[in-house]
Amino acid sequence: MTYRIKIDRKGRVVIPKKVREEMGIGADDVLLMFVKGDSIILKKEKDPFKTLEEILGDITFKRDIRRRAYEEAVREAEGD
Repeated sequence: MTYRIKIDRKGRVVIPKKVREEMGIGADDVLLMFVKGDSIILKKEKDPFKTLEEILGDITFKRDIRRRAYEEAVREAEGD
């Protein structure tokens, strides 16, 4: 699907409601932005803590483990 959108004076772009709903994007979600040639790609950031919780159950992680998990998620997303 293609959408035509405008950028406002402050450089902001509104993601259409239908796209937000289909992608499960809501307030406070984080998107990663990649520039490839003349294209801009937005990708919803995976929450590494939710993934770990799904795998390991409800446990508490130390701050350094959380930081490493976050950095790994960013590296994985950039590799796509």
